[in-house]
Amino acid sequence: MSGSKLGFLVGLLVATLLFLGVAISIEGSVGEAAVAVGTLALAFSTIWLALEARSERAELREARFAEFSPMLRWQSPRASVEQWPPSPAPPQGFYIGLEVFLSNEAPGYARIREVEIAVDTGEDFGSHTLGVPSTMEPKQRVTFRASPPAGQLQAVQPGPRRFTIRIRYGDLLGEFEYETVAIIDVVFGIPNSTAQFHDSDERSVIERRVPRRSPTRR
Repeated sequence: MSGSKLGFLVGLLVATLLFLGVAISIEGSVGEAAVAVGTLALAFSTIWLALEARSERAELREARFAEFSPMLRWQSPRASVEQWPPSPAPPQGFYIGLEVFLSNEAPGYARIREVEIAVDTGEDFGSHTLGVPSTMEPKQRVTFRASPPAGQLQAVQPGPRRFTIRIRYGDLLGEFEYETVAIIDVVFGIPNSTAQFHDSDERSVIERRVPRRSPTRR
């Protein structure tokens, strides 16, 4: 039992005993007070057992779902700039992109429900790495790629960018949904580009839980 529950019961018992002490001093009926104390002790025992059983059920439930809980992890971001047409021809534009490893490190399957990419510059980036919906198997690792619309050439604008990648996923039982958010600072440059985590989302499975959404019918 948690300390808060035990403290509540102890406090309630002490208050009751003080009340009975006052009642005994006023009424003078020790026998009736003893019967009352016995009844209260039985009631407290019942409450204590009920709280214990509830706590154990919650722990067993968490242990059960831990076997099916997915856990997505981000690793090793990398930014790239590719000239088109390739050197030594004069460039007509560039393909730019961000890659980061995404792995499912838990024993449960991850059902991908939403993928969202936002860039603080307002540039349009998307990804076809993960289908929506799709499923990542336990221990599976993919290279998540974010890039402008397919086939789009563009000039490389100097300056930093901050990417926020948000993935919403669930377990195959449909019991819980989770959300992981990676924030990556990127500088696209020629010849070198850099990418590093601002936040790689090291939260636990429980901390990532979000309210379930009702499925959208199409």
